[in-house]
Amino acid sequence: MEYRVCTKCGSELSATTEFFYRAKTGGNGLQAECKQCNKERQRRWLEAHPDYHRDWKRRNSEKSRKWCRRWRENNPEKMREACRRWERAHPEERKAINRNREARILGNGGTHTAEDIHAQHERQLGRCFYCETALDKYHVDHVMPLALGGSNGPENLVIACPTCNIRKKDKHPMEWCGMLL
Repeated sequence: MEYRVCTKCGSELSATTEFFYRAKTGGNGLQAECKQCNKERQRRWLEAHPDYHRDWKRRNSEKSRKWCRRWRENNPEKMREACRRWERAHPEERKAINRNREARILGNGGTHTAEDIHAQHERQLGRCFYCETALDKYHVDHVMPLALGGSNGPENLVIACPTCNIRKKDKHPMEWCGMLL
């Protein structure tokens, strides 16, 4: 077994790709510093240059897009799993994306984010907009429904209990208020 001493930390490690990255130049085709030291050096450099990746992507946007597209095409299972993990971790963001897409298809205009929904929930003090019951589960409702030309902007959104939202469906607000009385 051949050993190699890391030029950075001085550790004597097996001269394999388990401990050293490959190098095109050099005696045995391995870098002089071990993987751990190499990663630490990269981490420190990235801390000192926090905008590097963002700036590189901006300067090389087409190259970056091609690389990402190729990676997604070559790793469909990893991509699907990453999407599933993100959706499980961000359910409100996913729902906002779906509502924005639906409004875009209908041509109604207006967009909102999960933060807008959280802000509306806070303004309503965690209560249903229509019946004012305290909410543990809630739906996001368009006061003026998208089907009737309502906007998808935060100004047209309220938090409603599932019962009120399901009963309201796509009724005009005045028609819905008449049903409540």
